[in-house]
Amino acid sequence: EKKTYDSSGSQRRSKRDKGESERKRPPPPSSPEEYADVARERYESREGFTFNSTRRPPANSSQHSVVRQFLNDFCVSIVMLLIARNLILLPVGILFGFVNHASDLLSMNDGNPHIYYLFWPGGERQGSKRRKKRDKIGCAGEGKKRYTYYRNEFKENMPAIISLLNINAIPACVQTLVSAAILKGLAAFVPDQLPVTIADATRLEMAGLPVCTTLFFWSMVKGFDECKTL
Repeated sequence: EKKTYDSSGSQRRSKRDKGESERKRPPPPSSPEEYADVARERYESREGFTFNSTRRPPANSSQHSVVRQFLNDFCVSIVMLLIARNLILLPVGILFGFVNHASDLLSMNDGNPHIYYLFWPGGERQGSKRRKKRDKIGCAGEGKKRYTYYRNEFKENMPAIISLLNINAIPACVQTLVSAAILKGLAAFVPDQLPVTIADATRLEMAGLPVCTTLFFWSMVKGFDECKTL
């Protein structure tokens, strides 16, 4: 939320709008039974199994805490391994503006997997004004396919897209190091045993990451015999 506004009137409207938005948002479920009821209502209101129906109800403080741990501790530590070896380009800092975005060295228009940065340098022009659009950092299994998709999507308004990391260019020794760090880090987010009942799964999700994410992490860090029940 901005601390200063053009006028006191705009400040009051902003606070009121924020308060109304928070009042409309349902409170986080406080028990496994309430969580299951909210999930069931969301499923039924979306007319069956769709992407929206499988989204989680509003997160509680425990869920937010685990997500912050996953992003700020685990994910950042993996990126720092790549930064220390000068393998990844960060789109921050005053020197980023001097990067040649058109260089072939930063192109994702090939068959390799990439982590890429999509942005509009200086904002997108709309009429006589410039309108800032939201930038995006994404991952593509095949850079050329994703680049072609964006070219067809934006046409003459094509933004700048550069590769922050060509995954195939990571040396084998670094891949081994990063893979080991990922498996070790993910192990902190899996339970001692898998949930057996819906109530078990509900309790697990209320205190951590989504159940589907937890099961995916389990399949990555556990052996074959431990994954037979998945």
